Amino acid sequence: MTPRRRTVALGTLSVLVALAAAVGTVAALDRLGESLADDAVTDVAEALAEPGLGTTPDGTGRVLDADTTFSLLDGGQATFGDYRGTPLVLNFFASWCQPCTEEMPALDSASAALGGQVRFLGLNYREQVDDGRRIVEETQVGYDIGRDPSGSIFTALEGLSLPTTFLVDADGVIVATASSQALTVDELLALVADELGVAP
Repeated sequence: MTPRRRTVALGTLSVLVALAAAVGTVAALDRLGESLADDAVTDVAEALAEPGLGTTPDGTGRVLDADTTFSLLDGGQATFGDYRGTPLVLNFFASWCQPCTEEMPALDSASAALGGQVRFLGLNYREQVDDGRRIVEETQVGYDIGRDPSGSIFTALEGLSLPTTFLVDADGVIVATASSQALTVDELLALVADELGVAP
């Protein structure tokens, strides 16, 4: 074989080797992608296996800062410390969030059913006072309503989406989180019974 033909042959061989390596890499990446996709599906399925509970990080185990101050919708101010000593259901809502508005009457009914054994607090997330008052008037809820106009409290508690409800024990520790869907009265009462040990 002449030097030129040998060079061409070697060049062709190099291209074929590179092409084969590329095909092998693509196949390996495809297999990796399928594996990762399967893992992702498994993770999502596991996250959804317990209806109503949010994904992590969800604030569970965090202690509510007793000094955190917020304005109440009907005037005045309060702190999380004001709620210490009694289990608390802390709900974040907004008027533009349909599941939030669907859930609020259920929260009110659960609050009434528990008869003061558990306190309920709603915090209106990143809205004007008038927006919060309007949705409270529409839903006719009677539990405490405060404001989180900057969203700083929600962010500090690692909230992910609305609606989000934190179940907090008497010491101010978040023991469970329900997120991203409206809960029914039965679901709320079951969560309170399971996580806070309180039943009607």
